[in-house]
Parts: sequence; C-alpha cells; structure tokens
Amino acid sequence: MKNIGIITTSTPIDILNEQQIQKGYTYLQSKGYKITESKICRTRNDYVSGTIQERVNAIHDFVKDSNIDIIMCFWGGTNTNQILPYLDYDLIKNNPKTFVGYSDSSALLTATSISPKSTFLLTKAPSLFLTTPSISKT
Repeated sequence: MKNIGIITTSTPIDILNEQQIQKGYTYLQSKGYKITESKICRTRNDYVSGTIQERVNAIHDFVKDSNIDIIMCFWGGTNTNQILPYLDYDLIKNNPKTFVGYSDSSALLTATSISPKSTFLLTKAPSLFLTTPSISKT
C-alpha cells in the first residue's frame, strides 16, 4: 500500500470542517492509499500554514521519510514561493518522491523540476480538495 504524505505549502486546512477533511482522506483510502497528514496542515501563522521554516521542514521531513511514497498538497493557496530559497535540493535529489500538486504548489513543482539537483517525479494534478467528489459540498 502506497503512503501519501499530505502537506500544505500555503493555506492551512483548518478553514474546512473536519467532515470535509476526512471525506478527502477517506476517498484516497478507498483507492488503496495510506494517509499521513503533516502537522503543518493544521498549523497557522496568520493566513499561512506555519512559518516559512516550518513549511520547509514539513517538506524535508516527508522527503527523508522512507515510509512516504508520495507527497501531495491538500490544496493550493498563496505564498508557496516563500519557501523556495530554503529547500534543500540535494536532499530532494537523494530521496526521490512523487510530488502531486496544483495551483500555488505549481511554484514548488516548477522549482524542483528545473533544479538539476531534483529528482521529484512531478505530477500536476488536482489537489485532494478538488479530487474528492463533493468534498466542497459538505
């Protein structure tokens, strides 16, 4: 069973109710995936998911974790560009992962795809919020 590490690089998920969040996780689990939610998903620093360093650490933690197969952004948002200068591209290169995201996380997808030090397998795809049928209708 593949393990998806869920992160937020911009907006925290606490603006949703727990039923909406769990609906997304249940959908992925029904497709055979295990879900690991990063604590950054529920961390708030004003309108973003934690500080720049906390968001960078969340990505690095999942990149280093051999139990995480896929890193997926819960959704987009704003300000992913803030973390780009602080990413450890050597760490990313030495720990290949599939990274799934769209919208604001496209900045992360682009930065890691053009870096000669990156080995992310990039997938521009709908976020968990948009992938899950009727999640926004709860």
